[in-house]
Parts: sequence; C-alpha cells; structure tokens
Amino acid sequence: MGYFLPLIQFTIILFTVFLVVRQINRLRKPDQNPMDSMIKKECPYCITSIAEKAIKCPSCGSDLENFPRNQSIPAKQQVKLRIK
Repeated sequence: MGYFLPLIQFTIILFTVFLVVRQINRLRKPDQNPMDSMIKKECPYCITSIAEKAIKCPSCGSDLENFPRNQSIPAKQQVKLRIK
C-alpha cells in the first residue's frame, strides 16, 4: 500500500494540472477553432506546407496574399533545374 499511495497522488496532481492548462488555453483563444490551425496549404513557390491563413511564406518569404490557391506559378518565376 505504501508504494501505491504516491502513484495515486501523482495521478491526481497530473490530472489537475492538465485541466488547469486546458482551461488557460481556452481563455487565451476563445474564438479560435482548433481545426483552423490544422488546415494547411502549399506555397506555390517553394512547395512548403504552411498555414491556410498565411499571407507570407515563412520559408521563402514570398507574398501569398494576392496569389489564388489553384493557380500555377508564372513561367518566369519557376525554378528550372539543369542536370548534367
């Protein structure tokens, strides 16, 4: 019985801390839907996965605000690889 009492106390404290942290996170962002942060899109210039609401790519720094989602990259901005 002496070995199980600290384990039970630890479990109760761990669960209490979990509930407190969860409530604090809800208070910080009450209007944010958790699914919004999981939706991703690809940067058309560097093909990096970024957040749906991003207006600037964090990897290459390209401006995505005026770029339609399903449009291809203009020919002059495409990267061409030359392999010998």
